[in-house]
Amino acid sequence: MNYLLKPEVKNFSILLLVGLVIALLGVAIEVNTQIPRVSAQEPVDNTSTPTATVATSPTATTAPTATTSPMNGILAISQVTSAFSVTSGSSVTYTIVMTNISTAPADLVVFQDTPPKELLTPKLQFSTPPSGNGMKWMFPSIGVGNSVVITLTGVLISQRSTTVVNVVEAWLFSAENKVVTSRSSIMVKGFGPEVSLAYLPVIMIQPTSTPTLTPTNTSSPTPTITPSPTITPSPTPTTNYVYYENFSNASASPSWYSGQDNNGYCDSLYKDGKYQLSADAKQVCWRAAPAKSSAEITYGSFEVEVYQDNTSSNFAYALYINGQGGGEQYLLKIYPNSTVCTDGKGKWEFWRTKSGTSTAMASNCSSSVKRGASTNILKLRHTNDGKITIYVNGDYLQTYTDSSQLSGKGTGVYINASDSDVTVKFDNFTVYPPPP
Repeated sequence: MNYLLKPEVKNFSILLLVGLVIALLGVAIEVNTQIPRVSAQEPVDNTSTPTATVATSPTATTAPTATTSPMNGILAISQVTSAFSVTSGSSVTYTIVMTNISTAPADLVVFQDTPPKELLTPKLQFSTPPSGNGMKWMFPSIGVGNSVVITLTGVLISQRSTTVVNVVEAWLFSAENKVVTSRSSIMVKGFGPEVSLAYLPVIMIQPTSTPTLTPTNTSSPTPTITPSPTITPSPTPTTNYVYYENFSNASASPSWYSGQDNNGYCDSLYKDGKYQLSADAKQVCWRAAPAKSSAEITYGSFEVEVYQDNTSSNFAYALYINGQGGGEQYLLKIYPNSTVCTDGKGKWEFWRTKSGTSTAMASNCSSSVKRGASTNILKLRHTNDGKITIYVNGDYLQTYTDSSQLSGKGTGVYINASDSDVTVKFDNFTVYPPPP
C-alpha cells in the first residue's frame, strides 16, 4: 500500500523537526555560556602564585631592599641588586651602601659579606679602601654623614630554580654585639630545557685531564705535578681578625712604607709577595704597620711570619706591639742562629721599652725557634689585665705580667744586623681582636 503525506502535513513535519533542532542547540549554547560565568564568580588568587614573567625574566629592573634599622643610631646599611630574577649563568651585581648616620665619626667599622654559595668568583670593590681580606674588612673611620659604597659581583650558577640571598653585616669594633644587617635576594632559574647546558662543564669535573696521563709518567713524574711553593706560605687567616696584610700588592692603600731611611742604612720593599727589610752591618731597622689602620689596637693578638736565608750568627729580628712615639714598645726578639744556644735551639728575648729605656724581661733558648734558613712565626697576645703571652711557631713560651702596662697602639717589625748586612722577609702580618 502506498502512503502519501499531504503537502501541508509534510511541511508541518519539517517545521517541527527544525524547531526541535533549534531547541537542542539552544540548550547547548546555554550550557556553554554558563562556563565563563562560573569562572568569573571564582577568580584565581594571583597574589599567591607569581606569574611566569616575574619568575623567568632576566631583564627585570633594579630591586632595592629595605634599609634595616640603624645600629644604635650610628650605622645604616642597604643593598640594591641588579635584577629581581636571572637565569643560571648570569652575571649579577649587589650594590651595598653603608652610612654613618650619627653626629660623630664612626671609628673601626667592620664590614662582612656572606655571599650565597651559588655565586661563583665573588669580587668586592670599595669606594674607600679598607684593610682586610676575604669577605671581612675594616674601615678606619667613616665621617659624619659619609657613606661607603661596596660592590659585589659574580656569576650565579644553580642546577635548580631557587632564591639566593646575600647577607651583609656591619658593626663597630668596640661594639661587636650590636650588628646592623641587610639581606638581598635574587631568584635564579636553574638548568632546564629552555636553558643552555653550556655551563655544566664549569660545575662538573673536566674529563679531559685523564687521557693526558700515560704509563711513562708514573715512573718519571714531571715537576708540574708538585704544587707551587708560593701558595703554601701564605694562607689567609680563617679566624676573626681585624687586620691582615699578605704584602701581595704594593699599590694597596694603606700600605707599608717602601724605600730607604734618610741615612740609607735601612731599606724596605714589597717583593715576591713578601715585605723585605734590609739593614747594613751593625744597624737596626724599624717598620710600622700603616698609621690609623685597624692594626693599631692596644689589646689583642699580633702575629707575623718571618723568612730568613741568612746563616750568620748574631743578627736578630722582632715583632713589636704597643708602640708609642718611638720610645715605648714591647718587643719579641729572635736570634735564630745564636751561638749562645746549642742542641739545635734558637734564642728568644722579650723586651720592654719605656721612656726610651729598654729592659730585657725574659730570655731563653728554645727548640721552638728554628735555626738556619727557615721560617719562624712570632706571636704576642696582650690582654687588659697586663698579661703578654709569648708564642713561637704556635708553641707557648712564657707569660709576662706588666703592673704598669704600655697602652700604645703602634705595631710592626724590626731587624738588627750584626757584623754583616742582613735581609729578612715578613709575611701574613695579622692582628686579632682581644678575647671577649
